[in-house]
Amino acid sequence: MRLHWPDSPEVVDFLRAVADHLQLCSIRLAVRNLHPRFLLATEKLNVFGVPYLFSTLVRRLQGLGNTKAGTDQWQKTIENFQKKGLRTEELDRSHLMCKLAERDGTGAQVRAGDLADLCNFAALGLSLIPVVKQAQRKLEFTAASTRTFKRTKKLLKAQAGQTRAVVEYDPVLGYRIEQLEHQTLWGAERHWQAVTHEGNVIRNTSKQTLHVTAASAAAVADSHAKMHFPKRVALGQWSHIAWSGGEDYREWLITLPNYPASYFSSHFNVRNVLAHVRCDVRQGPDGGRVLLLQEVQSNWAQDARRAISSGDMNAENDECPPFLKEWPALAMKLVLLHAAQ
Repeated sequence: MRLHWPDSPEVVDFLRAVADHLQLCSIRLAVRNLHPRFLLATEKLNVFGVPYLFSTLVRRLQGLGNTKAGTDQWQKTIENFQKKGLRTEELDRSHLMCKLAERDGTGAQVRAGDLADLCNFAALGLSLIPVVKQAQRKLEFTAASTRTFKRTKKLLKAQAGQTRAVVEYDPVLGYRIEQLEHQTLWGAERHWQAVTHEGNVIRNTSKQTLHVTAASAAAVADSHAKMHFPKRVALGQWSHIAWSGGEDYREWLITLPNYPASYFSSHFNVRNVLAHVRCDVRQGPDGGRVLLLQEVQSNWAQDARRAISSGDMNAENDECPPFLKEWPALAMKLVLLHAAQ
């Protein structure tokens, strides 16, 4: 489906503003969400989008280098590949045989390397992401130190005898809580206000800047930080059922973002999760670090097997996930790479 936008300056400006806002949000998210990668980045990724995970078909064709042959001969060669371990699903999903059939009868000689380039596994590109959620508290206020803060901007004219002091501040983002005190006929009167690291006073939803308690001023600062510097934590969605002990508990999702089907499980609100891994790090008997797997599961494959056995789905259906039988081996390969790195 294609969307046709009216060619007007207003629409162009609106779309540009949306793009700028999304870019700003992505930058802000990146600043506070530098979670470790599941696999370390490498200079060259393979056809599945992750390092060290290869296609048998592509590697065998690349191994033949500049060998040339006609389409009929290549079809026989690929049939021999199947006799020597090439899985039928891998061959089918490469779409190579269909492309060879399109060239059948032309009599042209095809190079092995060109055949490898024709293999298209774009739909099987993997994405490995942690399960993160919004932190309940964005700021951690501590007692004010002797450090120097930026001058508070756009202040109203101070009343006679009014004093201003920083009572709390967040050392990460620089938010601070200021206490204002002035003398009245009935004694000292105090108010508090939240200020950003740049010295700008934060207004609440009612456009007010002064608060009767320091806690309410801190809540306004936390709400402001949530909007401008959202903080996420990789505690996962199911940490409440995690085994006791261990460190660095994580939940990782192995997803297929480019796969044409759309599957959502009851466990995670993420599209096309092929499998999920729950793990943490513990100390082994020799003092070394051990990656402990608490769970490796595929809701997608489980639902598909049930639908196939009941006759509601065919194994060739696009709604059926790839790696239906091989997903445990795929997940374990990725987990072993994760542990090694």
